Amino acid sequence: MFKKHKKLTLALAAIGVVALPLTVNAASTTLNATATFLTAITLTSTDMDFGTIEVTTPVGSGDTVVMDTAGARTCNGQFTCTGNGTAGVVTVNTASNNALDVYCSATAILSDGTNTIQVNNITVAAEFGGSSGTCDGVSGTGTAQATMTYASGSADEFFFGGTIDGNITTGTFGPGTYNTTNGGGSPITVEVFYQ
Repeated sequence: MFKKHKKLTLALAAIGVVALPLTVNAASTTLNATATFLTAITLTSTDMDFGTIEVTTPVGSGDTVVMDTAGARTCNGQFTCTGNGTAGVVTVNTASNNALDVYCSATAILSDGTNTIQVNNITVAAEFGGSSGTCDGVSGTGTAQATMTYASGSADEFFFGGTIDGNITTGTFGPGTYNTTNGGGSPITVEVFYQ
């Protein structure tokens, strides 16, 4: 008789646990979302052209061609400038009144397909009251080197200059046409971001 009573009690206890309602304290809220959409930045470029340069080889330390962001050149050492140079230009297109930052490669390499010479001290200047600086790398590695508040037709260009350095060459540097698109060359990368 005792065993039956014990079994009945356990069965009722189990049923009681299942039948009891669970009480849970809960709270809820809503989370709103927002987004700001900006006009995509588009860029077009005019290549940097150091122009025609006479050279007496070999070249080395102190042999440089310096071109500023207006395209004015100064030749030193074994280099003699003839004609004119053209500064590089990056033209921006986006919505007006947006503040922009520019990042750019610290160096480039000119190549004739076999031999190379380095361009360093790449400089950038923003049009119409923007800032200027010396490029030290693209985003993630460098810092913004020029800023401007965009205005179509008046504040929409960044200008680039640099220094051809006769002390940084490979192969047997000598007369020829050197550019960044030949094998072994490396261009200037320019990135423009909203601030």
